[in-house]
Amino acid sequence: MKRKTLYSLFFICLLLIYFFTFNFFNSPESISTYKQYSAPSHRLSKELVNSYFNGNQNNIDEIKYNIKLTLLNNLGYEQWKEYIDYIELRMYLNNVNSSNSEQLVAVLNLSKDLATIVILEDTQNQYIYKDKLENISKVKNIAFLENKIFDRNLMLIYQEIDEYLGAFFYKEFLEIYVYKDNQFKNLWEQTIYFEETYKESWINPDDKSNKWNRVIEKTVIEFDFIDNSKFNTYTDQKKYIAYSIQQPNIKEYVLENSYSFNQCVYWSNKYNSFILGEVTKDRFLKDLALIKDMNNSIENLFGIKNNNLKVLSENGEVTYLNKNKFGNLFRNLSEQ
Repeated sequence: MKRKTLYSLFFICLLLIYFFTFNFFNSPESISTYKQYSAPSHRLSKELVNSYFNGNQNNIDEIKYNIKLTLLNNLGYEQWKEYIDYIELRMYLNNVNSSNSEQLVAVLNLSKDLATIVILEDTQNQYIYKDKLENISKVKNIAFLENKIFDRNLMLIYQEIDEYLGAFFYKEFLEIYVYKDNQFKNLWEQTIYFEETYKESWINPDDKSNKWNRVIEKTVIEFDFIDNSKFNTYTDQKKYIAYSIQQPNIKEYVLENSYSFNQCVYWSNKYNSFILGEVTKDRFLKDLALIKDMNNSIENLFGIKNNNLKVLSENGEVTYLNKNKFGNLFRNLSEQ
């Protein structure tokens, strides 16, 4: 009797193992993962990647084509394959995933407005798809910053939005990302260069002066490579004007006003964010960190005033405080 009972239990266990194993390996996620790790069309050989980095000019176009095709297969971007010759490829080797080996970081600039970043893991003699960062602007470059806090390098992703033709608008900006817990986290964003030209009548139809405005913002970022948990920014904002029926030549513009400010940005474990400063609840109702003085926004040069302070609580809640009422709490924090 006991033997029959044991056989029955053993048989039931086998059925349960079979059931759960069958469902796991037949799920869409498992099938997709299996394809990525086994199908040749989803793997990048080290030989191919090394040929790219070694600058083999004899067949560099073929090398780039094969890499782009593999990345598009991994991403499932079938609709982009017909534009593969126009897609720009950039690749980097760096440790962004806290492992002993470097990861392959690949950029696909799909168009002038859209890019995707792909991370691939080093596995024996090939690179296997790991994750992706989608729907970002065109990437100009990626730099990497060693960071002991996260036990991996931060990705400094320099991007651009180019609307010079038609909209008279151009922007370069930096986004700092960390890849942790199998996801990308945006830690900070900073405009590097901003330029926009517009006619006054475009925003004020009653204006008859033929006035043109040219607004420029430039920021220099100084990273502290000794204490890489902080960096300094130096920003200049300028507004130029000119009067003309047609769009003026750059030389026709004259400076109307300008504004400069410096900031010290540092990482706070307490707020899990880069911040400009903080106040404690002995000075306010609760602990808060300052993350942006809206008075420093480029919109001020467009005549759009925003006299608020953007602050962050310990639980990640973002709120805005009127600077006229609460500015003294953060005095000398937003600008160093």
